[in-house]
Amino acid sequence: MTRSDEQRIRDILKAIQSIHRSKALLEKHSEDHEIEETVLAAVTFQLFIIGEAVKSLSAIQRETLPEVPWSKIMRQRDLIGHHYFTVDAGMIWETLDKPLKQLHTALKGLSIQD
Repeated sequence: MTRSDEQRIRDILKAIQSIHRSKALLEKHSEDHEIEETVLAAVTFQLFIIGEAVKSLSAIQRETLPEVPWSKIMRQRDLIGHHYFTVDAGMIWETLDKPLKQLHTALKGLSIQD
């Protein structure tokens, strides 16, 4: 069963919300390194979900938002999925700043209810 672009966009927005909740948990328990490791794993999985959903969006849908770095998102998904041993925490945390905010802003502009 294939999912629509709208469903995939909802998946991405849900993953972004999950990342925000994970970051809040980490901030609440910033001195607990076990929680930091767990949050990193959760965030990495959510980035994988985002990448998978992006890869499945139609080209037409991606073309409506040319400001989003679609190919970088898809490459990160491939890196996480196939070359997980090269992924480092710094790369993951960097993704959560400007790139994730840019994606979230662009998708929220589509007025799809999440």
